[in-house]
Amino acid sequence: MAIGCVGCGAMICSVPRERSASLMSRWLNRLNRLNLPVVSLVWLVTVIALAGSFGLSRGGLTDNVINGSEMMLLSNHGYVFVTRLNGLWRQIKHLLPKTIAKKKHNIRCTGPTAKELTQNYCSLEAGEEIEYDNLLKKFAAQQRTAADEQPLAIDLQRLPTRLEIEKLCRQAKRVKAPGLDSVQAEVLQHLMREHSEIFFFLVFKSWLPAAEPLQFKGDTVHSIMKKTGLTTASGMRGITLLDTLGKVYHSLIQTKVLPWLEQTKLPTQFGGFRGQQTAFASLVLSSFEQVTAAHKISLATVFLDVRSAFHCLLRQHAFGSDEVLATELCRVLCNEGLDVQALVHDIRAHSAAFVDHIDEPTARAVQDAHKHTWFVCPQSPALFQTHRGSRPGSPLADLAYNALMCDLLKTLHGELQQVPRILEASLALEIPAPVLAWVDDVALLVPCCHADCLDDTLETVMLLTHHIFGHYGLRLNCEKGKTEAILQHRGKDSAQLRRNRFVDDFGMLEVKEHAPSRIVSQYVHLGITIAQSTDICNDINQKIGKASNAYRLMSK
Repeated sequence: MAIGCVGCGAMICSVPRERSASLMSRWLNRLNRLNLPVVSLVWLVTVIALAGSFGLSRGGLTDNVINGSEMMLLSNHGYVFVTRLNGLWRQIKHLLPKTIAKKKHNIRCTGPTAKELTQNYCSLEAGEEIEYDNLLKKFAAQQRTAADEQPLAIDLQRLPTRLEIEKLCRQAKRVKAPGLDSVQAEVLQHLMREHSEIFFFLVFKSWLPAAEPLQFKGDTVHSIMKKTGLTTASGMRGITLLDTLGKVYHSLIQTKVLPWLEQTKLPTQFGGFRGQQTAFASLVLSSFEQVTAAHKISLATVFLDVRSAFHCLLRQHAFGSDEVLATELCRVLCNEGLDVQALVHDIRAHSAAFVDHIDEPTARAVQDAHKHTWFVCPQSPALFQTHRGSRPGSPLADLAYNALMCDLLKTLHGELQQVPRILEASLALEIPAPVLAWVDDVALLVPCCHADCLDDTLETVMLLTHHIFGHYGLRLNCEKGKTEAILQHRGKDSAQLRRNRFVDDFGMLEVKEHAPSRIVSQYVHLGITIAQSTDICNDINQKIGKASNAYRLMSK
């Protein structure tokens, strides 16, 4: 087999230069599926042999390959083994089909301009342009004011330890894009072995007075497409590339707050916690649907999509950092049709669980980490201060959103249980209808004993949901494929009711003073297709089809 592979490489070298690249790509695709101990050696020999075909000198190509791969040649009974071929893989990776497919969706040349991106993120996070010196002055003044409110005594067990900092640094993910400091996680982990006391003193001095460095509060925003093919600014999701040491500081805050959040959350609130998988929420959803089917009770499953959830989070409602909203934030909220006065009034009530149960040093650190945040966009010299959002890309992103959703879901669950039709069905089922959540993916289960009352009950639920989410500064995205519902009518006149909804009303349910809700026959929730028949066969068939299609693409 090895001789055959080398022969294929020699054949590629013998063809004209115009065809060599395509032949090499096809050959590497086949070679990639081999599982032989000599494959690595064959790759090396063949790539070097192709130097003449690509117009490169043998010495130049050999030096590049060997230096990049950091190889070690060992002689053992006349055989040569090649190890550590990561660099060699990088040299030929651009020829593989998977890499070529990724290049088709590259937005660096076809995406929105820097101005369009900054305008989009400013509208989402209530951002405003500011000079860095002015931001630094405001930041220093705020921390001087906060220093006067420091507690007189702090429990030693609440302080971070040097061992915690070393552990968090060791757990930092490698091969990730760094922030503006350009320091990779690998470099920080290497330096931590000998100089961990320097990093500990920095983190300790930031934690004790709740004075996070301004550099940790923001960085470059990297834009990725929400869906394949979108090239507009509104179709981009911003990921903040924070400094590695800043991520370590945020991870420290996360470890301090997460135990409290795990005790406070609803049992059906998943995502962002230890030892969980997306299948948990899907299995709970499927189990409840089977219970309602066994009792011949109608059910509406509502899948909620929050509009730009992480970017539009109100920090004051999650952590109670301030009881006064910034002017720019008030303007953005007014443009979105939200009641600013009601939002200011509810800050204390919504953040009471966090403020009253978290120890003061930790609470101050969390609140300070969500003040004076900023971002910059590539190819733009301007800096923007933001007043809402949880900075996707930070370890605090899921924590902040879960803290807000914890109180929101409890309020929503309590209000839904007061709906007469849902209460009647819950008594018949002998279990309450749960509210499922995986971070920002929320599913509502609305049972109803009478099929002809299901549509009216769903309309009542949607009105309540819009109202409650609006009280927390969030809005539902009612576009196609976002917030949708699956109706399962069971009982008298079920067939006619389904016909009325899908044929006569075109699968739309009117909701007073809000966008109509879409009624669909299936919905993809957390990667699993939920069908109207509550059967998983449809989901299995779709996954088999996707796997077969991927195999055919890679086999070309």
